[in-house]
Amino acid sequence: MKAMQRFRLFARSPRWQRIMAAFSVAWSMTSSCNLSAVAQESNTFGAVAPVENTLARKASLRLSSVAVALNEGESVENTLARKASQRPLDSTAIEKQGGIEYSSGPTWSMKLDVYRPVGPGPFPAVVMLHGGAWAWGSKFNWQFHARRLARRGFVVVAINYRKSPWHPFPAQWIDCRNAVRWVRAHAAELKIDPSAIGAYGYSAGGHLALLLLADCPLELERDVPENLRGVSPHVAAVVAGGSPCHFEWIDEDSYALWYWLRATRRSNPRLFALASPLAHCGPATAEPVFLYHGAFDRVVPLELSQRFHRCRLEMGLPSTLVVLPDCGHFGGFVNQEIVESAADFLQVHLPAGKDKDEGKRAVPIQRQQR
Repeated sequence: MKAMQRFRLFARSPRWQRIMAAFSVAWSMTSSCNLSAVAQESNTFGAVAPVENTLARKASLRLSSVAVALNEGESVENTLARKASQRPLDSTAIEKQGGIEYSSGPTWSMKLDVYRPVGPGPFPAVVMLHGGAWAWGSKFNWQFHARRLARRGFVVVAINYRKSPWHPFPAQWIDCRNAVRWVRAHAAELKIDPSAIGAYGYSAGGHLALLLLADCPLELERDVPENLRGVSPHVAAVVAGGSPCHFEWIDEDSYALWYWLRATRRSNPRLFALASPLAHCGPATAEPVFLYHGAFDRVVPLELSQRFHRCRLEMGLPSTLVVLPDCGHFGGFVNQEIVESAADFLQVHLPAGKDKDEGKRAVPIQRQQR
């Protein structure tokens, strides 16, 4: 008992957070990301089919050009700078508003950043949820992704949420739901179509994005700001990368997630099920989902996304899974090509304003099928 008390105190210390963060990054980088191929499974009326390896071809062409430049005596830095200068510039202007509070309590204040395209709107919106094992990380982790999506025509809202062990589950889930409520309540101000709001997360953030498809029991949904009560936390589409979609792979007596769930699987199976997106899989979570995962992810096993994907297909729910071969956990996050594919997916499933009224749709990723 004394040993457990000492562990709990240590788990609250900044030193523990630094150790776990360093371990996670080091472990995830043990395999580098080689985009020589992309294997993809997608759902088209319940069918699973291979698709053309477009992302890998683009990546391999860029890598080949660097190799040729090196053979010609040009440095890698100069090659990359030259390629960047030759790339057509994205003309879409964006603006950022930072540090906006969306929820608060006696000892905490949760803030968000808004990235939006300049224009009349209305635009679709994407709430971006950072990773970090529900214990660390920041909205700043999403700066690159947020700007890319904003230039693709989305209002992007990158949020902070409460961290464990100081705030155990379901605090993170409730914060994410409150963030969606805040976005919907401020739709007119942000030039957003309130019916076209999606979620995009990676790792722990991907897990929370998938949980946004499910309903939170009323007895657990505390800390909802008074001005947001009655506002829907519903999202119309989800992108989740490297996500722990269930926790059945963790030993029943393991304390690995005690810092977050305050329980083991054996001591509180109901809580673990509540925190598991797989357990919520069903007709009530019928919104389209885009999953991607590194094949050599040693932090969050690929099997978790594969099983969640299969479950949705078996239930007739729209689901797409992209497997990034030779990528670890960190490699999946920094993969720029998959960000573009995710944006393609969101443009299909989050039509807003005029595009919705006229029935327009962006070309879906399933177009690559043969």
